[in-house]
Amino acid sequence: KLRAEEAEHPIEKVGKDLRKMFSWSAQSIDSDYVEGSAAR
Repeated sequence: KLRAEEAEHPIEKVGKDLRKMFSWSAQSIDSDYVEGSAAR
């Protein structure tokens, strides 16, 4: 429940949009992002 609420937090949506803008990650959009994982 808590993870689902955190995933819907506005900062998570902003972060996802920002990660799309990085040229080095454009070919693999959000592939390094694992839901609920603090380590990247």
